[in-house]
Amino acid sequence: MTRKQLAPWEFPGLPKGLTEQAFSDAAEALRTGGYGGHVQALPDLQQLRTSRLFGTEYPHNSKRIRAAKRYPALTDAAALGSSVKMGRALPAILWADPSPTDGDVLPLAVILPNGYAGSVWNQTGTVLTRWVASHQKQGWLWATIAFLPSKGTDVDVLIPPWKSLG
Repeated sequence: MTRKQLAPWEFPGLPKGLTEQAFSDAAEALRTGGYGGHVQALPDLQQLRTSRLFGTEYPHNSKRIRAAKRYPALTDAAALGSSVKMGRALPAILWADPSPTDGDVLPLAVILPNGYAGSVWNQTGTVLTRWVASHQKQGWLWATIAFLPSKGTDVDVLIPPWKSLG
């Protein structure tokens, strides 16, 4: 199996095509609510809601989540507002998750500065996966905010409400 075909949780670091610079660009996009390099913040950051990631308890993922806490937290992102109390805010890149699925739900991978953290497995994630994949082909990445807990590995991420995507 080639690196391109690997599931996100099997990457030893960042997926192919994703660089550390993308996370600096993501932090800038999240700070302004606009663009940073070839990374754009999700639209309407103030209207986003949180979704809990699945897969954060797997050993490789939990190790990456704990290690990600060493990265500088976002302190001036346009969307933070009162959500700062949710945990350590980090820039995250949304990525199409190639995991096999049973049914109509497609997972949306969330990549932290040091690699895969987990995936959103719901209707919103399905719509965003298609959207993210089509924009990746055009050279664009989409950023959001992931909230890491002070203890444990439950990660929440800001995404649009399902009804706003329909």
